[in-house]
Amino acid sequence: MERGRGRGRGRGRGRGRGGRHQVNDDGPVVVTLGVNKLKSGIRQVRRLLSRDLAPGARIEAERRLHALERDLEAQQQAGREKARATKYHKAKFFERQKVHRRVRQLKKKLDSAPESKQKSLRAQLHDARVMLNYVLHFPKDARYVALYAGSEDGEPVIPSADAHSHAQRVAAEFIKDVRKRMKKGELSSEPEVELEEREELNRQRGKKRTREELHAAESDNEDQDEDGSSDDGSDSDDGSDSDDGSDSDDGSEDDNSEDDNSEESDDDASSSSAPPAKSTATRNKPAKITKQPSASRKNIKEDDFFAI
Repeated sequence: MERGRGRGRGRGRGRGRGGRHQVNDDGPVVVTLGVNKLKSGIRQVRRLLSRDLAPGARIEAERRLHALERDLEAQQQAGREKARATKYHKAKFFERQKVHRRVRQLKKKLDSAPESKQKSLRAQLHDARVMLNYVLHFPKDARYVALYAGSEDGEPVIPSADAHSHAQRVAAEFIKDVRKRMKKGELSSEPEVELEEREELNRQRGKKRTREELHAAESDNEDQDEDGSSDDGSDSDDGSDSDDGSDSDDGSEDDNSEDDNSEESDDDASSSSAPPAKSTATRNKPAKITKQPSASRKNIKEDDFFAI
């Protein structure tokens, strides 16, 4: 029985993601397998290990199994981080704007405040910077806890370590960790400066990209204008040729008209000297056709005819 086309998917085509190509700057192209490919490879290696293998082959299979399990964990972690980043992108953006605005306001108040209020303003500024680092460096694979979700007076609500929610406890632990890392110097004590530099860099990149797009669009328009001008030139040449042809045609028409006039004058002269023509009925009457016998029939004699 001959198999027809379109009898389903080919071998090795799973429903999951396939391999991905990652290009290193100083190395060859690295192909990373998808989650389903890695799971399939792990199952194959485990089936292989369930058999009786030689010591060297078993060691090689175990190494292969550990490597696949590490790659699978890395792929799953990347998938979780991507999903969380997509889900909490909007909330993080708005809270980053609010905390950054609060930091700028406190810095302005601190510059113009008397010495009696500077200590409390410095403490508030430090807390605001901690919150900004919290938003900027929150774990990508954890559930984000918003600071302004339940706020009524516009002040950030710090997560509590005694909350019933696991996400609240994780967020409180992370705030403690941020304070420790800022004290040690692992995180910036002025994150607003780094944020402003990053935004400026992104703005410059956006302007450069816009300039490149505009330049490309202008070059395309110039190319189209050049093509249009070349087409117009060819059309003008064709028009000149047609004009010349029309002039020549007009000249020929004049010559033909002169010839017609001369012929008409000659006809008038000949008609004045010639006898009157026959009537139209006589002129249009068809001539009588007489049927002549063929030469072969003339030469046949009567005796020959009866002999036949």
